[in-house]
Amino acid sequence: MKGCCVFWIPTIYHQDFSPLSDYKKVENEDISDEVGCPCKLTLRLTEEQDVSVTLDLEEHKKLGFDLKRIKSCSNGFFLYQFETDDEEFETAALALKNPIYHCVKGFYHKHQHHSTDCDSILDAYVEADTETDIDIPDNKPLIFYLRQYEKRFKDFAEQLEYDATYLTKISEEPEYREILYREKYEMFNQRCFNVLGEIIYYQTLLNSECNHSYQVNSSRKYSPDTKSLFQGALNTENAIARIRLIAQKTGSISQGRRSVATLRNIKMANEVLTRLTTTTSSIKKLSSSSNKLQKKMQKNLKQGEKASNLSIRLGWLSLALGFISLLLGILPFLKE
Repeated sequence: MKGCCVFWIPTIYHQDFSPLSDYKKVENEDISDEVGCPCKLTLRLTEEQDVSVTLDLEEHKKLGFDLKRIKSCSNGFFLYQFETDDEEFETAALALKNPIYHCVKGFYHKHQHHSTDCDSILDAYVEADTETDIDIPDNKPLIFYLRQYEKRFKDFAEQLEYDATYLTKISEEPEYREILYREKYEMFNQRCFNVLGEIIYYQTLLNSECNHSYQVNSSRKYSPDTKSLFQGALNTENAIARIRLIAQKTGSISQGRRSVATLRNIKMANEVLTRLTTTTSSIKKLSSSSNKLQKKMQKNLKQGEKASNLSIRLGWLSLALGFISLLLGILPFLKE
């Protein structure tokens, strides 16, 4: 059974694509969850930039096929054709839809404006059809990828709204936990960064020259066939506007809280400094009083020493006078 797939390599520029490095293999990648049965993926990028695929299935069964690159576009679209047995087509399509797509994308794509985790948010265009074209206006693969972003950005907006509400709840609790708030805000900020990065890639795809109808144009009259495309573009644009508003509002609130916290810390530091200044002044006064007391004690000690010396001298004088008195008393007896 023949089929085709279109892989989109997210880019911020319309350009020619070539592999990022000489390493062009993936070996024994476990993709069991994606295909719904035990399965390991091995693939190799050839010199012609075709892709050789091998799926190791349960009971030692193998499914092998080649992705033949038919053409590519400067907006990042790669058109491949492949062929498998009829009973194997569904398994091949499941593997192509996400794991094979993202492995091949890794050969060409740098994660400049989002994290690696964001790569899996899109599925590949896979069809049991070999007539797909990527050069005609409003081609199926182009609309397929643009439509995915409508749902993705609406989901992103809901998630960010929930996160912002949780941050507000933390900050309004009686015991405001600054550390928890800062930790959750950093997570919220990183998620915003990833989402805003996805918007850059989406806008590159949106502005592809083949996109005629999936856009908001108030001066254009849309036919019944293109009205749904206009609505999808409008929904996506509004979801993006909501995402930016949530990010800006939450960022402003967080900045305000950081400013209040900074002022509070400055106030506390001033109070501590004032207490230290008061304590230092008290210590200086106490030290001055101690010095005065010490000087007074030294003065008293000197006076005591003088009084003691005087007492000793008076004692010796009394002793001398007593001795003289004794001599005068016995002198008459000596004359007789």
